Amino acid sequence: MIAGLDSSFAVPMAAQADAARAAGVGLWSGYLTSKSNVGIAHPWRQFDFDSARRCGGTPIAYCSGNDDPVACKALAANWSVHLCLDVERGIRGNGWWVQGWLDAAGAGLYGSAPVFIGRRAAFYIFAAYPGNDPRATWPGNEPRPSRPCGWQWQGTHAEFGASVDRGWYDDFFGPD
Repeated sequence: MIAGLDSSFAVPMAAQADAARAAGVGLWSGYLTSKSNVGIAHPWRQFDFDSARRCGGTPIAYCSGNDDPVACKALAANWSVHLCLDVERGIRGNGWWVQGWLDAAGAGLYGSAPVFIGRRAAFYIFAAYPGNDPRATWPGNEPRPSRPCGWQWQGTHAEFGASVDRGWYDDFFGPD
């Protein structure tokens, strides 16, 4: 099980990523876009992901359902990051379009419980905030998918001089 962080505007500098790794964080993830105006507040650049990679794991690159799934897939492959479709109202809400997007991109899926019903993805990241550290990669009261999982269990807060979310992730997301 790997402790992980993700952030938007707070792209980790090398010293922040190194401090996080020294404190037991093995993954730091961000956002990717292939074009402008798709609902992502602050897309990262390739070298931002390279800095995050200093934590040890392969970063997750969250992306928008308003973006081109094929272009996002190509960019994620080029940058060696795990592509993950972020399904939430502030970006693009849950709907009929999700499975087609996942199929075209070969991406993982991020969201709350209803997002996962009947969906096939490369991996799954559950967003739910219980108020304490669950020490688990998936909520015990929800059906667990058979693919790699993660649980973003703490929303925006400050760590390592950055505004981040925190989660637990299966070893799949760790170092090769």
